[in-house]
Amino acid sequence: MTDTNSPADVLGLLRRHLLALRPDLSADNIQPNCSMRELGVNSLDRLDVVVATLSDLSIEVPNDELAAATDLSELVEIIHRHQ
Repeated sequence: MTDTNSPADVLGLLRRHLLALRPDLSADNIQPNCSMRELGVNSLDRLDVVVATLSDLSIEVPNDELAAATDLSELVEIIHRHQ
């Protein structure tokens, strides 16, 4: 991916990684206003999703900022800001 990914691109990456870890989820259910916890994703899988997304984007984000996100839209905003 390039350094000009839109928020929709970032959400798409998160969605792709979520579905890879949890194929039982429906892509339609992975909406910006949902948290990964609400989707039934455990803490280790949440970490894997975030790390894979950051790796795809070749960026680093401080853990305290990532931990502050309460839903996918906030996570997207934080990640997008660090590109």
